[in-house]
Amino acid sequence: MKRRIVVMSLALVSLVLLAGPSPADTFRIKAAGTPGSFKWQPSFKHINKGDKIVWKNPTSYTHTVSAYKGPWNKNTTIGSGERTSFRFRKRGTYKYRCTQPRHSSLTNGECNGMCGEVHVQ
Repeated sequence: MKRRIVVMSLALVSLVLLAGPSPADTFRIKAAGTPGSFKWQPSFKHINKGDKIVWKNPTSYTHTVSAYKGPWNKNTTIGSGERTSFRFRKRGTYKYRCTQPRHSSLTNGECNGMCGEVHVQ
């Protein structure tokens, strides 16, 4: 009986020590399109707190990932073939856009063109 209790106790301790927090996920968003019709794909993403987004630029044009709404501050230029990332540590809605000329416009808080949104749960 004692041996069974010791084995069960060790098994329980092992489960607690090995479980730990679940690892965060990484999601990718890429620039797509041609001049006059550039966009982020996907333009909307649901993720969990702690997850990371990687923006990739496979086009031959320069783009930016520029925050314009939400609890963050990001303004990064990504050239052709480059990438940038951000780990979202707070819940909320994060909006961003490409600020290169004619890639997006912002009027009264509404973005048109190369715009995106990340919703963190």
